[in-house]
Formats: sequence, C-alpha cells, structure tokens
Amino acid sequence: MSINPELKVAIIGFGEMGKRHSLEYHHATRGKINFTAVVEPEDARYEEGCAWYGKRPTRYKRIKDMLSKEKLAAIIIASPNCFHYENLKDCMTGNLPLMLEKPLDSTFEKICEIARLTNSYKAPIMVDHVMRYAPIIQKAKQLITSGAIGKVCSFNFVQYHGGGALFTTYRRTMAGGGGQLIEKGTHDLDVAFYLCGAAPRKVTGICRLQKFGGNKSEKLTCSTCDDFKCANRVALRKSSNAAVKDIDLNHDLCAFSKTVDVYDNEICLVECTNNIFGSYAHCFFVQNHFSRRYEIIGTNGILYIELSMREKIPNCDGRISLSRAIPGLPEREEYKFDYEGKIHYNGGPFAGLHFYNMIQGKAKPFTTVEDAFAAEMVGVGAMKSSEEHRHIDLEKDIIPEDLLKVFRKAYRENV
Repeated sequence: MSINPELKVAIIGFGEMGKRHSLEYHHATRGKINFTAVVEPEDARYEEGCAWYGKRPTRYKRIKDMLSKEKLAAIIIASPNCFHYENLKDCMTGNLPLMLEKPLDSTFEKICEIARLTNSYKAPIMVDHVMRYAPIIQKAKQLITSGAIGKVCSFNFVQYHGGGALFTTYRRTMAGGGGQLIEKGTHDLDVAFYLCGAAPRKVTGICRLQKFGGNKSEKLTCSTCDDFKCANRVALRKSSNAAVKDIDLNHDLCAFSKTVDVYDNEICLVECTNNIFGSYAHCFFVQNHFSRRYEIIGTNGILYIELSMREKIPNCDGRISLSRAIPGLPEREEYKFDYEGKIHYNGGPFAGLHFYNMIQGKAKPFTTVEDAFAAEMVGVGAMKSSEEHRHIDLEKDIIPEDLLKVFRKAYRENV
C-alpha cells in the first residue's frame, strides 16, 4: 500500500450530513477519500447529494447489495438518527472501519443496542463528534492540560438560537431525532467532558416544550402554509447560515404541528468524576440571535470560549479568553479563530483526516462509541429527571447492567 493511498468509501444516507461529509472529507484528504458508492432510497436526495459533491457515486437502495458488489475500505453511516441501528446491523458482515453520525440513534433502546453491537465489531468505529476536532476546542484543551487555569472544578455551557431546521425536519419528533439533548446537546456535553477531563455520573434536568408544537397538521409545510408572518417560516433553498458555505435547507415541516413532541428549552446539572460538576442549557426560540458559549472554571482561573461572536471582528469568528491568577504568568490572554466559512467551527476537515488515518490503521478512534453512549445517557437521564422530578444516578437508574462496562469506559483517558 502506498503512503497516501486512495480509499474507496461508501456513505449510507446522502442527505444533510452525508453530502456534507462527501465534499468535506474529499477536500480534506485531497481526493484520497473517494466516495464511490451511496445508499440512498430517495431520488431527490441522491441528486442533491451528487450536485453538492460534484460526482455521481454508484447508487444502491440496500446496504446488502452495495456490500456484495463494491470493494470498499470504509463506510460512513449518515442516515437519519432513527435508522442508525438498522443500518449498523446491515454493515456488521463487512467488518469495515466505520464513521457513525451522532447521535447513535433516536431511542434509548436502540442506542443501547448499538452499544452492544459495536462490542463485537471487528473494525474501528468513530462517532462524528466533530466539534472535538475544531481548532478552537483543541486550543482550549491544550491550555487546560498545561495547567493554565489550575485544577478544573466546574463548567457552564449554553447554546441559544432560533430553532430553524431543528424543528422543521425529522428532528422535531422524539421518534425521529430523540430529543434535542440527544440530537444537539451531545455535541456540547461531549466537549464539556473532554475538556474538563471527567465522565458523567449523575444528572438533574428541567425540560420544557414552550414555543413549538401546537394543533396544526403533521403534513403542513412552510411552502403550503398561508401564514406568511410566521416567525419560524423557512425559506427553501436558503443556506442554514449566510456566513457559512453550507447545504441548502430543503425541509420545511411546520414547527407548530401537533406531531412536535421534543423539548425546545432545557437545562441540566451534571455531576462527574474527579469531583467536577457543571451545567448545560439550550433554548431554540431565541430569535435573530445565535450564541454558543462555554466557561471552564479552575482553581487558578477561568477559560471563556465564545464559539460564536456577538460583535464583528475582522478575521475572527470565535475567541478564547483566559483570566487567571498565577504568579509569573500574564493575567489575561486571548486567542482568535477564523472558521474559514465552514460549519462545526472548521472541525470537519480534521475529523476527515483522522478518519482517513483510522481506516489505514494509523490512528485509533478519538471520538468513541463509549463516549457517545455516555453523553447520550446524560440526555436520557435529564429528560427522565424532568419527568419524574428527581435526581438521576445514571448507573443505578438508567444504564442496563450489561452495559455498565461500556459506560465506565467513556472518557477513560480523562478520568
């Protein structure tokens, strides 16, 4: 095998995330990851994916057919959340290196089944917790590991925005997406545990559906709705963020439909190993505003991470501010980051490069199934806490006995 071989990779699901990965990973590896096959049942999704990627991979309707006809080096599972378990089962015979889109699946039962299945899988699997790869997060980890704020004690993470696609796609239902703490919040929770060097153990949550949902038809879409004053109206063919070169939004399901059952305003308090604790909150109906901010508090200082900037600064999309009281060191430091117009704070290309190396056996999974499982169990526990009005011990109240070892492996290098 050459030093930098071209690898033939397949994507299962050529929709929102699948087509993102196709172009991003192809570019990041300078064409060394070549997506030659896709499994995509919908004609429109396949055509849109080809247009975005700039190539026409061979299309299959079934994973079994693809595996029997293609000579592949690896597979990416990027189908909607609720199909991950079924897709993974169909991939088991191939024993090819896998990248599994997060979350693992949309229901507690299927998330657990994925954790069980992967225990017997003979090839490496990474989960697409792409934010961990972002340069701004890697710099924060470097600062914390160097002792810049002393011993880490606690964290406060918040995310606010106006909802957008999150309540106009399959993610608007628990069956489809699993809830925003599973779908969206696990990005932030994974980063929190990674940065703080801790693993979750207990959680308390308050979860509410306060704006979205209602009594409108489950089949209603923005394009067929007469309410042109609706604040959550989605314009088709509009990028998800004007500042980011990204895919077009083409889901416009009504966010005020009677089928909407995921919470839109949530907060949880998490107790972790290493005597660390913290909070995470998100709200998805803060109009005309996007904010994702992290605070890591240590015995000698605080690290403040602004993933999105409130003010406009040339060549600066995000910022780390460090304040500390350590003799002989500067009291304040600041680091600025330009995401180059890319989604996920420019973490995708680095995830793609890691996947390329993992396929060749040159790297181990960095974002593991065990880590993803633990982060998602926090979301499950927080929702259970809110429903039952009590503190949840994840090991005693949530995790099946046969998966306790999997749960305890999470963030092991941090613990």
